[in-house]
This record gives sequence, structure tokens and C-alpha cells, in this order.
Amino acid sequence: MKCVEKYIFKKRNIYLISKHDINALKHIEIKPNVTITYYNLNDDHLESVLSHIYENKKLVTKYIKRNERDWKLIIAYYNNNPAGAFWIFEPNEKFFYDSIEINPNQILFCSVYVNSNYRGHGIQNQMREKALEYWMNNCIDKEVISVVERSNIASNKNIQRCGIKIKGYNYLIKLLGKNIVSIYKTNDKTNIWFLFNIKKA
Repeated sequence: MKCVEKYIFKKRNIYLISKHDINALKHIEIKPNVTITYYNLNDDHLESVLSHIYENKKLVTKYIKRNERDWKLIIAYYNNNPAGAFWIFEPNEKFFYDSIEINPNQILFCSVYVNSNYRGHGIQNQMREKALEYWMNNCIDKEVISVVERSNIASNKNIQRCGIKIKGYNYLIKLLGKNIVSIYKTNDKTNIWFLFNIKKA
């Protein structure tokens, strides 16, 4: 199955939130030894902080290039140590990110990661609570999208604990491991995107 998902076909869960879903969301309490904060992308220590969180250094090199116009970064500290990162993508024009089209009426929660040394403390959902706070205070009329691999059981359980529900699926058709077609299906719409010469974030 892993070979099929890597090289041929993959199905992912789409979680959507609108302002009509607010009453269904479950509040997540921030634990005393966890601190959640927004991080300035122009800070000189950004690379160092992300390197403490992400074990994949290629991702760090990629993420430090993100700009404050389209991106917001939330950092979790566990006993004052960088432990997790949670990104909000809020574009001013249509972009593709991770084979999904995101338009100015939407925001995407993505690149969520908790360092393996700090898992089991509910840090991912505590960061999501902060991200939802940003959405409610700044852009509540926009739709929130989260895309989660179906095989990522832990992440699916975590997001569902917040009262967020699967409202669609993303099907990726691959050629030699590269995504070439993305099918986005919810109850309201179906989009088919051919992933050639697209504007990526």
C-alpha cells in the first residue's frame, strides 16, 4: 500500500471549517508547561528555532523562505524548548499548495509538526487552538482547510478531538511518484486540477 500511495495513487482527508461550525468546535486548554505564540518570520533566530523542531533539515531550508504577507507561524514551547510548529497560509491570490488550490476566501492550516521528543502532550491541538483563535479574530468569513493523510492516524484523531469533521477527500494521481492530477471532492463541489505549469506557493 505504501508503494501505491508513493508512486501511483493517494487519498487524503479534507477537513473544512466555516463560521457556521463554531459551536461544534471543542475548546483545547493550554497546559501549564506549554507556551503557544506567534513567531516573527523576520526574526534572526527563525532557522535555529525551526531546526530544533523539524528533524528534516530540507524542510527548514524551505520554510525559512516563507514571507509574512502570505504566512503566519505559530510555535509551541515545552518547558521553554521549541517543540512544535503550525503554519497558516492566507494568500491574497490563488495559489496551489500541496496539490490543492487555495484562494483568497480560504486559509490553509499546514506544515504542522511536533518534534518526536515532545509528543504525547497534546501540543498539536494546543497550536491548532491558537490558529483557530487567529481565524476567529481576523478572517472568520474565510473557509479553513486542513489536508491530512489518511494513513496518519494520530493526526486524524487529533484534529477530530477538536470537533473538526471530514467534509471531503483529495485524490492524487501520480506518475513515477510525482502528482499529476488532483481531484478535490466535497458535498458542495468537485474540482479536477492538472498539475502542470501551476502557480505554487
